[in-house]
Amino acid sequence: MENGLFKPLEGEANTVIATMNRIYNDRRHTKIVMMEDRNIVSRQFGSWSTEYRETSGTSNDAAFVDRVKSKVVNVEDDSTKAAFIGFSALSIRRWARSSI
Repeated sequence: MENGLFKPLEGEANTVIATMNRIYNDRRHTKIVMMEDRNIVSRQFGSWSTEYRETSGTSNDAAFVDRVKSKVVNVEDDSTKAAFIGFSALSIRRWARSSI
């Protein structure tokens, strides 16, 4: 079964594009989803670090969603906040189905 990572990328457009290109070309990364691509006035995820969800063993799905919620609490844009929370909850269902 696969593990999952959540990571927002913010910064100058050319830096974000270069980072995404490295991620896309790294064979360790699969099923990459870009949730949003837009210009921002100020950083929304300043203190976010990569959120990791282990899908094997005793993974606690509710704790994963709660960790994501805690990291987006200060995000000003409600649609971005909702997208991260919703994606974290939906990803649990997707990972659960892939283990069947």
